[in-house]
Amino acid sequence: MEKEYKYTKKLLKVAIEENGYRNKDIAVKAGLSEKSVALVSKWRNGKANATERQMAYFINNYEYLLKPKIEHLFYTYTDTLEPSCYPKPSYKKLTGEVIFKHQLSTPVDRKSSLSISRVIVITHNNKFCIVEQLRAGLLTPEGAKLSSKLDGMVRSSNEEANWVVSANIKEGISLDELIQSITEYCKRLRDGEPNLKRRGIHDFPHQDINALEYSFYQKLMKLSLHSELLPF
Repeated sequence: MEKEYKYTKKLLKVAIEENGYRNKDIAVKAGLSEKSVALVSKWRNGKANATERQMAYFINNYEYLLKPKIEHLFYTYTDTLEPSCYPKPSYKKLTGEVIFKHQLSTPVDRKSSLSISRVIVITHNNKFCIVEQLRAGLLTPEGAKLSSKLDGMVRSSNEEANWVVSANIKEGISLDELIQSITEYCKRLRDGEPNLKRRGIHDFPHQDINALEYSFYQKLMKLSLHSELLPF
C-alpha cells in the first residue's frame, strides 16, 4: 500500500499560491488524467490525501516553502539554578503539525489578565509530542528575590519568544501516552506549578483547567482519534 502524504492540502495550497495551478493541472502533475478534478478537489479540501508518489512533483518543487509551517523552534534556559549567572538559552527544533494549543491566564489587574502557561501538542508520523511552557521570565531559581508575581516576565513583539519550555519535552509518544500526559499536566496545574507557586500564583481556577481538558478531548474527536482512556 502506497504511503499517504500527510500535508497534501497544505502543499497544494502553497503550490497554487505560487503558480496558480488549476485542478486539472494538479491532476496531470500527479500522474492522473485531466478528468480527475473531483479527486483533486478532495485533496484541496482536506477530505483525502494523495500518495507520496502522486505528490512527488509538488514535494520536489514546493515542499521547501512548506517547511517553515511544519518546523517549530522552542527554547528554555540551561542555567536557572544560579541567580548570579546570565541564563543561557537552549534550543529545540520539532517537526510536525500543531494539533492542539491551549493557554491559561492570571489576572494582572481588575480589568485585564495575561496568559502565563501553555501546552502544545504536535503530531508527526502518527506519533505525538507534548510541550509544556511558561511565559518567559517566570522560570526562576528557588530563593530568588521577586518584587511581584510577574517580575521579570518577557513581553516580546514575537509571540513565540514569550514562551519557554518548562518541563522535559515528551517526543514520539502514542495516543494513549499523550492522553495520560495531558491528564498528568492538568493534575500538576491543579496542585500548583512550582515556578508559579514561588511567585504567589498558587493555582488556576479549576473551571479553566476543566476547559483545557474539554478542548483537548474535543480536538481528538474532530481528528477521529479514539482511545479507551478517553472518559466518554
